[in-house]
Amino acid sequence: MKKSFLTAGILLSIFTLLTVTACKLDVQQEKKLNRPEVEFVTGGVQIRGTYGSNDVKYINIYRQNVTGATPGDPVNIGIIFPSGFDKNDKTFAFIDTQAIEAQKYQYFCRYCDERNDYYVTNLTDKITITSGYGLSSSTTEASLLVDTGSATFKYDEDSKSFDISSGITMPTHTPAYDLALVIKSETQTQAFLLKESSSISGSMSFALASFLPEDFLNKEIQLVGLIGQYKEYSDPADPTSAVKRIYWTGIKTFTLTNTDATPVAYTDNKITVDTSGGNTGIDYGF
Repeated sequence: MKKSFLTAGILLSIFTLLTVTACKLDVQQEKKLNRPEVEFVTGGVQIRGTYGSNDVKYINIYRQNVTGATPGDPVNIGIIFPSGFDKNDKTFAFIDTQAIEAQKYQYFCRYCDERNDYYVTNLTDKITITSGYGLSSSTTEASLLVDTGSATFKYDEDSKSFDISSGITMPTHTPAYDLALVIKSETQTQAFLLKESSSISGSMSFALASFLPEDFLNKEIQLVGLIGQYKEYSDPADPTSAVKRIYWTGIKTFTLTNTDATPVAYTDNKITVDTSGGNTGIDYGF
């Protein structure tokens, strides 16, 4: 059952924290791994590969549009958690259901191990999406993103809350997407679940000091944008079972402003959620 939207002051434990990317993708060439394979399957494009170690914590899947003369930016379309599968099965598969017919793509993966070391694969062969294996060729990239409509986005430095003024529309998808916010620090970029619902109306407020982990507090962070996400569980009927895969849309950016009467935009949506305490007291002698 979907939960109602989260408001300011709700505890950290009910927020889901999911890794989107690490601090960089430009690992050394000698660390590049064998590329995954791609093939058309019912429902889309399957990206599949292998991993040889139980130390792999997760595998990010990236899609890059190479239709034109200049390749587009890589899009993080999802993540695979080996812990959600048979530990003796060192293969993985991920179906991209959001590729667009007549467009040409390449894919690559990034592995993260228990030491938090990252290894990027080489690019797959280029694949042009044929009829029946992708979305209609009339589909635009923008239509696959969260639609923010006329909503405004503000950060209240006093209450340390992130406020969305009105409802937004999630992209159509089955299963339905939930809403998440991508936040970037100096060392990592992560997705924070905001609302488990595909129907979002009315204003929303989120107390950043309450649900951000310590690594994102008292330092400059960037609110990158909104994404849709859905989780696939090892037991589809049990949302407390291990997560096997998470699927993500591309990022919908927005402009973050302060709460002045005439709002002022934060440069690159960068803020600091300060949780510093008061002044140190004086030793009273007991």
